[in-house]
Amino acid sequence: MNIIKEAGALFSYGSNAPSSFAPVGRYVDQLSKHTRPAELPVEQMDRIRLAVNSKPARALGIKIPESILVRADEVIK
Repeated sequence: MNIIKEAGALFSYGSNAPSSFAPVGRYVDQLSKHTRPAELPVEQMDRIRLAVNSKPARALGIKIPESILVRADEVIK
């Protein structure tokens, strides 16, 4: 989630972008074999990540609760 650091975001909650592109190849393959879109399975993200960037929080004077910091997958200092 380097984008959170580059963009200066305080929080980021979502999937890892490169891993979310993996199912696209399977969809393209099935569509090229003339599978109807309505017959394609719906895929959900298997892992959702929380990243916290403490630098903008300090700049804004925001104290991020410890309960959020321990749950975060990544804390950028």
